Amino acid sequence: YEHTVIGSLGNMSLKPLNEMIMKTAPLAVESGKLTRFDFNIAFNKEFATGELYMAYDNLKIAVLDYSGDEIRKAGLSSFLVNNFKVETQIRNKNELMPAEIYFERDEKRSIINFWWKSIYSGISGTMGL
Repeated sequence: YEHTVIGSLGNMSLKPLNEMIMKTAPLAVESGKLTRFDFNIAFNKEFATGELYMAYDNLKIAVLDYSGDEIRKAGLSSFLVNNFKVETQIRNKNELMPAEIYFERDEKRSIINFWWKSIYSGISGTMGL
């Protein structure tokens, strides 16, 4: 089970990732561009650890509310995320610090799920979610 995964993405729009993001978290990207995405993760049978560097421009997120019959944007939560957490990364852009990756494996789920949830733990840390 021990293995390492190293990866990176170049510049890209973040909005096309909504289909994947919305299945994992109550979030949707309204706008934004990824400018850096590099990760290095060590996996074993029980957990994953590593680092993720993520930088973006003009990111706007909608926090979603699934409590009713339809999915709605949670206005106050979206405002707070966009004005406090997302802005922190923008202000500190010149000193991009790595986000810690840590995820405990659910052995009932696939290896692809383990990889994705590990990467997502770093993304969440970068964005302060």
